[in-house]
Amino acid sequence: MDSWHTTFLGLRRLPREVTAFEIEVFFQFSAAESRIIEERRRPELKLGLALQIGFLRMSGRLLDAVRIGPVLLWRHLACDSASSPRTWHRCARSTAARRR
Repeated sequence: MDSWHTTFLGLRRLPREVTAFEIEVFFQFSAAESRIIEERRRPELKLGLALQIGFLRMSGRLLDAVRIGPVLLWRHLACDSASSPRTWHRCARSTAARRR
């Protein structure tokens, strides 16, 4: 295990900020993992499942209830699981705005 990873072990809450690197390491899913999330959850539960899986990877524990989280993380999860046209549209707009 890398030393930077040990800082997250045992966390009970999401950190206030996460870096793009942390999102890529913990919250980026393979095609097979994404397919499982897609097939096994209704649209309104997919983001929650993706968040739980990523947090489990990050801290080694399940995440308690969350009211607020890092915006960058929510955008990533929404874009990654853009199953509904409305979600995809918002994702596309925010991605285009970041490119400018």
